[in-house]
Amino acid sequence: MYHIKLLAAASIDGPAGPLTGRAVQRRRLALLAILATGQARGRGVGREKLVAYLWPEADSERGRPLLSDSVYRINQAVDGEAIIAMGDELRLNPDIMSSDVAEFERAVEAGDRDRAASLYTGPLLDGVHLVDGSEFERWIDGERARLARAYEEVLDVLAQEAESRGALSEAVTWWRRLAGHDPFSSRVALRLMHALAAVGDSAAAIRHAMTHTTLLREELGAAPNVAVVKLAERLKAEPTEPPLAIEQPVAAPPVVDPVPAEVRVAVATPNVLPVVARAHDVVVPAPRRRSGALGVLLAVVFALLIAGAFVLERSSPVLDAPAASIAVLPFTDLSPAKDNAYFSDGITDELINTLTHVEGIHVAARTSAFAYRNGRSDVREVGRRLGVAKVLEGSVRKMGDKIRITVQLANAADGYQLWSESYDRELTDVFAIQQDISREIVTVLRARLVATSPVRFAEQSR
Repeated sequence: MYHIKLLAAASIDGPAGPLTGRAVQRRRLALLAILATGQARGRGVGREKLVAYLWPEADSERGRPLLSDSVYRINQAVDGEAIIAMGDELRLNPDIMSSDVAEFERAVEAGDRDRAASLYTGPLLDGVHLVDGSEFERWIDGERARLARAYEEVLDVLAQEAESRGALSEAVTWWRRLAGHDPFSSRVALRLMHALAAVGDSAAAIRHAMTHTTLLREELGAAPNVAVVKLAERLKAEPTEPPLAIEQPVAAPPVVDPVPAEVRVAVATPNVLPVVARAHDVVVPAPRRRSGALGVLLAVVFALLIAGAFVLERSSPVLDAPAASIAVLPFTDLSPAKDNAYFSDGITDELINTLTHVEGIHVAARTSAFAYRNGRSDVREVGRRLGVAKVLEGSVRKMGDKIRITVQLANAADGYQLWSESYDRELTDVFAIQQDISREIVTVLRARLVATSPVRFAEQSR
């Protein structure tokens, strides 16, 4: 039995381990992604539609042989009929090949939200793009948005169910995951803050408010949400304890996000269609107040602790990030004409995709890293927000028929540069250059992050 992992970094796992070679070239991964979404609904996909998505420059007469060759290569790699024909439609054979996408959708439909939450690890085919496949890009944008929306609803329900059971720590976990998925949503930020305060961690709630408002201001140029600011101020002034039980829930005022959801999502997840979260009333336990001299003393101590938390937040950007964790920020196009963004994004995607095949390295998702396309954020701030220990930046400069790629590896804890290198190439085969340089860079990074871990270089092609 083979299993396709399509959520986040794509791979095909079999009895002998991950597949490499022609079966995992990006256009064939795209084919599998289309068929996997069909598998989730119990239906196939027409050949004409597949050709239009994957080989738009070819007519039916030339496109069908290309499709047949891809089907043959995949079936050959798994030594079986993983892709079967039913009339003029193709579909995945569930007896030979399963997919995380189909399993996720079935779990959502069955109401198995815990399983659905565990299956969703990132956007569909994160980092895989077809330069000449505009129809495919439109299709995958819609699918990414649809799956992301389903994931958000799963987390939202799980968090509220945990609150209704009085499982406040569990609720914090789900709200944290939702806040990480949609960091620009003030509604989610407020729910997380309430949950943190309810378990007695008001300091974490205040830190999250600060992080959220900073993100809105620096990335979207938006004013902080009034309800978030007011709650943070109240938590600074009124220390709370973990409640013994949920006695009298208090509904917080409705929260209106300072920017439209479509703007938030466009920044947080490039190439993903708008995802609008559902509106829910905020229900939290009523905090208990201290009174008298003891309450005043505790308030003073709490204020000092909060002040220390603010200092810690600024001075120690990365507290718990794994040592072998990295974010690859979008490479900057330094060409005079600024017309090589496609190459800059391509080399970034190739690096993210290749790094995910290195065992032991944790790589920030493409959608999270691409939120920093403007290149103005401090490395320490990036590390804190994305939860990584290292940050890789780079630039691309085209000079005639030559191209120079420069990379720098920085330590997110202090912002100091750890390594840098430049690569010069003749601009011939763009994809070959991206792949070649990515492998060289990843080889160096592997030695610096996890020297003993193997790397499986998946063949990529158009």
